[in-house]
Amino acid sequence: MAHGLLGGHNLSFAEINRTIADTLGVAPAARTIPAMLRRPLCAVVRLAERIPGRPAVIAADDLESGFYSRFYSSAKAEQRLGWPRWSHPSPVSIA
Repeated sequence: MAHGLLGGHNLSFAEINRTIADTLGVAPAARTIPAMLRRPLCAVVRLAERIPGRPAVIAADDLESGFYSRFYSSAKAEQRLGWPRWSHPSPVSIA
């Protein structure tokens, strides 16, 4: 079984989106969705998911997960596998 490892930099969603946009040569998103809209938006999307014959543009679970920050550590891979810490300032631009 193959495993993908990416570590060394924790970025906010805004930083990730800006880096991806820069890499693709496009403008980053102009606005973000305010956190207070998480519940009502997810409720509307959950209702839309129930419409038969019409695929949802985004799943409610995916929309909701965008409101949460996640940070991961590659320390275990570094210790057990000798995985080097990533020193490039923008790992996304190399991908």
